[in-house]
Amino acid sequence: MKPKSCQKYVVGVMTMDLEGKDSERFLDCVTKAVNTFEPALNDSLGVRVVAFSF
Repeated sequence: MKPKSCQKYVVGVMTMDLEGKDSERFLDCVTKAVNTFEPALNDSLGVRVVAFSF
């Protein structure tokens, strides 16, 4: 059941490069997790999930 609110919500997942150890592999893992998790949140609550890196 989606909330009745007109507002759109986004969950941000922030990643950070730590010493450059397997950064690409870690980002790939996070991206896969976000892609798996987002449909459930979007379907049930109308929430988007976005990965950010800094």
